[in-house]
Amino acid sequence: MNPNDRCIAHLEAGGLLLTRDLRQARILRRLHDRAQVGAGRRVWPSAQVLPLDVWLALQWQAAASGRPRLPGILSGVALRWLWRQQVEQGSPGLIDPADLGIRARASWLRLRAFGGDIGQLSRWPLTRDQQAFLGWARAMEEELRARDAGDGGDLARMLVESAALPGAGPDILLAGFRRLTPAQSRLMSALRTGGRTVDRLDPQGGSSVAWQHAAPDPETERRTMLAWLRERIERQPDGIHAVVVPELDRNRGVLERALASTLQPELELAGAGRDERNFDIAGGHALATRPVVDAALAALSCLAGPVDWTVASRLLRSEHLAAAQAERAARIAADLALRNVHGQARLAGVDLAARASKAGAPAFAAALSTALSRMAADRRRSAGGWAEAFGAGLALFGWPGEATLGSHDFQAARKFGELLRELAALGSVASDLEAAQALAELRRLAAVPFQPESGEPAVFVLDTFDDPGVRFDSLWVAGLTATAWPRAVTVDPLLPIEIQRQLGMPEVAPEDCVAEARDIIGRWQAQAGALVLSWPRRENDTDVDGSPLVPRDLPSLPPPAPLSSRERLAFDAARLEPVPETRLPPLVAAAVAGGARVLELQSQCAFRAFGELRLGARPLEEPQAGFDRRLRGIVLHRALQTLWNGLGGQSVLASLDDAAVVARIGAAVEQAMRVAAPAGAGARMIALECEWQRRAIGRMVALERTRPPFTVLETERGLTVPIGGLELSLRVDRVDSVGEDLIVIDYKTGHVKNSAWRGARMDAPQLPLYAVLHAGRPTGIAFAGIGAARAKFVGVSHDGGAIDGLRPASKFELTEDRQKGFDWRQITAHWRAWLERLAEDFAAGRAIVDPKLGADTCRFCHLAALCRVAPGVPEEADGDVGDDD
Repeated sequence: MNPNDRCIAHLEAGGLLLTRDLRQARILRRLHDRAQVGAGRRVWPSAQVLPLDVWLALQWQAAASGRPRLPGILSGVALRWLWRQQVEQGSPGLIDPADLGIRARASWLRLRAFGGDIGQLSRWPLTRDQQAFLGWARAMEEELRARDAGDGGDLARMLVESAALPGAGPDILLAGFRRLTPAQSRLMSALRTGGRTVDRLDPQGGSSVAWQHAAPDPETERRTMLAWLRERIERQPDGIHAVVVPELDRNRGVLERALASTLQPELELAGAGRDERNFDIAGGHALATRPVVDAALAALSCLAGPVDWTVASRLLRSEHLAAAQAERAARIAADLALRNVHGQARLAGVDLAARASKAGAPAFAAALSTALSRMAADRRRSAGGWAEAFGAGLALFGWPGEATLGSHDFQAARKFGELLRELAALGSVASDLEAAQALAELRRLAAVPFQPESGEPAVFVLDTFDDPGVRFDSLWVAGLTATAWPRAVTVDPLLPIEIQRQLGMPEVAPEDCVAEARDIIGRWQAQAGALVLSWPRRENDTDVDGSPLVPRDLPSLPPPAPLSSRERLAFDAARLEPVPETRLPPLVAAAVAGGARVLELQSQCAFRAFGELRLGARPLEEPQAGFDRRLRGIVLHRALQTLWNGLGGQSVLASLDDAAVVARIGAAVEQAMRVAAPAGAGARMIALECEWQRRAIGRMVALERTRPPFTVLETERGLTVPIGGLELSLRVDRVDSVGEDLIVIDYKTGHVKNSAWRGARMDAPQLPLYAVLHAGRPTGIAFAGIGAARAKFVGVSHDGGAIDGLRPASKFELTEDRQKGFDWRQITAHWRAWLERLAEDFAAGRAIVDPKLGADTCRFCHLAALCRVAPGVPEEADGDVGDDD
């Protein structure tokens, strides 16, 4: 009999069906309900289908209600806490005791499931890890005895040893259990002895049709699999189809998009209901990644202590809080203001509330302030107390929001509510916690994969080479390479290998792995109406072989009909429409913000200048902790301004001894730091930055001492100059008088080169602008390259003699073809003409997409989504600010 038909017949006869996991239970329950509808019934008893672990927990609950002396069963979160405590106490100093506690518990449960106990471990030579495990396990068993408690993962053994077996009941059929553990086998034997009928579904026979398929590579294998799957669904739209994909977690995103594009391309259209998928993928992303849950965790993080700015930003922009729509503009304004606070990457909840209130979001500010005051009433509580406080705090925020949730978000919010109840269950072992500890436990609970129910999917994507436990109309098993199948020997590192072999644990010997693989292939053949076993011939640029266990007598898969991709269908249906190029509107006002950056962007690409400066399409700021390059540049400029305002020129500098110079530099840096240091910067961080600033300025001052005599005429002077119909606001770092020469100097902490002033579309037009527009008619311009490891001048002047490092005008490569031989008057005339042309183009609205260096220019542009020339990456600030940026 078909395995599915046998399960349905068993359920219709009033039997109990126990499955290996929840997925099998859902599928078999669905098949039972479909059979009832097909038989014309409108009402029928619910199918008794349960995962085995759920049924065991119910039986223990029933037994404990009549026998109060039976041990209680601790929750999973409480057990993880206790195991972590044993690991921390037994082996202090470990990096991740929580993860090691989970592994230790799994090894302990495995040992008990196969009939062993920790007393047997000491009979064998133990590694250091195994000795540590033995100590943890002994301490944990003592802890459980002291609490008169047990582990829910050990219920099969506990039911037998405690004589707490259920009495009379429906006949039991086990589905999907290729191999029972000794503890499960003893339980089933005890049930039979007590009069219960227990049987195990063991499918026999072969599939109606099967093929093998060797694909050139994994991508081709996936495309062929999806095309074949589409054909099978069209033939049997009411069937149940499945694919087995190894390493699913690594390829989940790619496979999910491919399934949607192939099976339901309408899901990718704007406004489509993405929750209505006809495929179900095993596992899932962590619950914490769902936006509704992320908003809850962000809100609770703000209540528990200072948070990273990214958390505060997500919370301000979340739609899952009360008044999210009414205060949307104000909350976005608060987010933008938060991003512009340099050097402060973390902030407290009270600061966030104040910022929200200032931006005009009173509901958000009031909710956060009220929740903070209530949380502060008691700094330490039990886990149950924190669960209650967290729930109350979320209620104050109006979580999960006013808008109607979609199916998946609704299930995620409900699951998060269940996690709060699980956190409360931790109170049985953790009665004194700080908010941060309780929140960390909640985050661990929310890190588990979450898979919402999605109606009645036609396709199930499985992630393990194992007995499916259900007969599928179509089954494709991918990735059957020689290295992947049969599985490699898997030895538990916390248990002696001798114990594992003695107790008959699976996958500890090569011959066991081969026998298991043969058995599973036989079950695939027995439980699929149509079966394909496939593998790629090449992976990661390496030739690979198919598994030797794939039956070689299977015929090769006929090529499925090619499918037109969604992209191809959309392209074929497209019609080209000529759009005349119209001139964009010119500027109305001559004054524009941005200073020299206006011409710099116009030089790089006219479209970028238009998009960033006229449309306001600027990249969002991302604050960094401490002193980022931008803040470092601000401090440097202010310190140098203070220093040279006090010195006035080289004559005073030359009259000072080294100690006096160092003192003046230190005072200037300290004064600048008092004004520019970010809020929350610690004393150590400020001290390190001051040290960098003193060293960098010290090297620059040492170089200045070797220059010919000079006088500093201007520092950080603001200018408003007209050019090409624009009025630009500039700020000159410094102007020096050297004899009869006037040199304009710009400080730079990054790489400096005079080729930035070459050609009609120069990379750095700032200094050439000063050269042609400064009222003093400068005779040279220079970058002052300042760093902790070096200092130098790079520039050009009429004769090159004013400062060491300046090139004479006649040797300056002015044009893009590096033409030389111009004098200073000709160079400045060219600069003026080129700069005026750039300004005129910007003022006139010339905004063609014309990147100066093609892809190299586009690589640092954030407007790729608008111009669609090339993908961009965020442009990194050069840190040289304080002029006119």
